[in-house]
Amino acid sequence: TRKMSSEMKLGAAAAARAHLSPEPIRAGTARCGVGVAAADITPAIGVHNRCWGAAASDVATGIHKPLFVHVLAFKSITGDAEPGDEGGGFPLVHVSVDLGWLQRSETVKLRAAIATGCGVPVDNVLLQMSHTHAGVSLPRPIVDPECPGGDVALKWWSDLLITAPATAADAIAAIQPCWITSAYGSCNLAQKRDLWDRAADGFVTAMDPSTYGDADNTVAALRIVPIGGEQAGSTIATVCNYGCHPTSLGHPSSLISPDWPGSARDSINAVCGGTCVFVLGACGETMPAEGHQGDPGVTERDGNKVGLATAATIIGMPAPGTELDYSGPIVSGAVIGSWTSQPIPDGRSHRLSMVRACTLTVAVPIRLLETSAAAATRLELAAERLVQVQGGTDDTGVTLRDATALVEQARRNLAKIEDFEASDPGSVKIWVWQFGDIFMVATAGEPYSDFQVAVRKRAPSGVRVVVAVMTNGSMTPGYILPVQKVGCGCYQDHIGLLGPGALELMVSAASGKIAEWCYLGAHAPLPSQLL
Repeated sequence: TRKMSSEMKLGAAAAARAHLSPEPIRAGTARCGVGVAAADITPAIGVHNRCWGAAASDVATGIHKPLFVHVLAFKSITGDAEPGDEGGGFPLVHVSVDLGWLQRSETVKLRAAIATGCGVPVDNVLLQMSHTHAGVSLPRPIVDPECPGGDVALKWWSDLLITAPATAADAIAAIQPCWITSAYGSCNLAQKRDLWDRAADGFVTAMDPSTYGDADNTVAALRIVPIGGEQAGSTIATVCNYGCHPTSLGHPSSLISPDWPGSARDSINAVCGGTCVFVLGACGETMPAEGHQGDPGVTERDGNKVGLATAATIIGMPAPGTELDYSGPIVSGAVIGSWTSQPIPDGRSHRLSMVRACTLTVAVPIRLLETSAAAATRLELAAERLVQVQGGTDDTGVTLRDATALVEQARRNLAKIEDFEASDPGSVKIWVWQFGDIFMVATAGEPYSDFQVAVRKRAPSGVRVVVAVMTNGSMTPGYILPVQKVGCGCYQDHIGLLGPGALELMVSAASGKIAEWCYLGAHAPLPSQLL
């Protein structure tokens, strides 16, 4: 009798407190049209690929893994886009290229070719570099076609101007209604890389063991599953968004490789199915612990580490179009409860079907430490020094290696400053795309991971944010440091072009737009944590 009485009391209490039941656990979810396409863009052996100043060769001597261009195309399927916010109703196109960097003129040219080739406004195109340091190096062949491997590089570039737009068109043609589900996971491949070398009396770009484990380890993962048709219920695409420099391979290697993102994609494809698209996150100060190697096995191990962490995150997602609901207490040996997957209520369908995009222009301080004229003079002096060394008798080769590296360093520095001076140096652009409860925040250059940490922290509950860097501009504005790191003297600080406070202004702009769209129509003040 006592037991029955306890059960009755429990039931009555549960009914009385029904309104206090936990809220459903909601993954960042969207319901929109998505298409995916990919194309192999691996160059021929002999292409110019001096991505490292210290490299022993100007040209590629082999292929580790193929290079790809991946395209995701997004479009509203319900008409729930805000007027003018979805690029006039055209699809939004994200293009990821296995390439380290492009100068401003080439970025503009490729982005325009993609827009024209697939019939969308150029503002609807996000062109992102995967930032491999083992791919084709284009800046020198563009200005010096006679350089070693320059003709092969220019042929590859001409082909890319055709392949990338065609792949984007294929992705748009493949658009179908899909569920997009998102989640955050973790992987500790990324480590902070500002090591103070007491013997050298300066910073070295290598893992700092005193900060091991301190770097942002967030993996943002997306799973894309068609709602109907022949592919219904099957994963057609995944997204791996992780911030860590793709520099497992370094100057000892002369192989073409997508670096660790290539192996990460392979691992995810093998476990989850579909086509994995890699989106580089903010990683201005991070790299793999065992970086700058010549052994491709190292980059495969690093890629598998990220890939399997991403795959585990995807496997743990709820079924497409569902959320976890609490079913209430049950009297057993203990009073137990359970959470079960339930279809997302129709009342949320409007928000989950929202597709919109905007471009923010953020005024930022600049810190140009060298003019293009001074940089040109430095390049001339470095080139003269190289000629002198080449005529010398250095048996070790170290002097020649260093002189060659300084020429490459000066050449890139000049290109970066010329790009910066030719652009609008007092501002940066941020692209914000929304798909239901999922946001993509993209920007040029290489911000520190502080950028993505802050933007994600300020996002409303249930919202997931994919952060894309090296987008629509890779060489400028260069590294973007948090205010406390500006002036510290590390490599990123030395070549960064933006002044103190730039990163924080960018965080405020991106977070403000996410908050505005999440609370659009609610005229009450925003929650204090979003201000």
